[in-house]
Amino acid sequence: MVKQRRGLRRLLLGLAMILLASWLIRFWPYSRLAGKTVILGLGSRPYIEEMAARLARQSPDLEVMISSGSPPKVATRIFERSSISNRRVTLDYRAQDTLTNLTTMLPLLEKHRVDRVILLCEDWRVDRARALASVILGVRGIAFEFAPYQTLAQNYGTNHRVDHAKILRDRLRAYLWLVSGWAPAGQLTGEGYIPEPSSQTQ
Repeated sequence: MVKQRRGLRRLLLGLAMILLASWLIRFWPYSRLAGKTVILGLGSRPYIEEMAARLARQSPDLEVMISSGSPPKVATRIFERSSISNRRVTLDYRAQDTLTNLTTMLPLLEKHRVDRVILLCEDWRVDRARALASVILGVRGIAFEFAPYQTLAQNYGTNHRVDHAKILRDRLRAYLWLVSGWAPAGQLTGEGYIPEPSSQTQ
């Protein structure tokens, strides 16, 4: 009986060390070689694409990525009006909330050797988005900054007050993804939205 318990402990310890090693190899923070900067819009409001188009027009060398934004026809029309080539724009509709905005786009950012991201979202989402980005982007050495969309003051003050409990929950969700690779989306938290049935790259 004692030998069986010792054997089980050794087995569990071995499995734990294998999981830890695989986690360290996959997620250990590192310094990325100099790469490029992209604009990344989060959310489904047309003003996010409009902000992205303005920034892209001011900085012709920047590419644009939109995660679960406006429907493709609406988003494409916004960029066309701003004379932004569709070769500079990637539309992706897999995410359901801010957490999955970042986790689904991370492989694409890495594929394009991005080392800096300009995040576009509403001002009331910045605190929560920062809590998530500091883990998800930070672990890959990707720097980020925010270009928040300024909502009406009364909406920000009354309907979108900073909720520190939600920020803590978001940070825990980010660490859960970091350890397990599982990103519990808005469907589990009563937030988020229904994504488009497929992604489209312009």
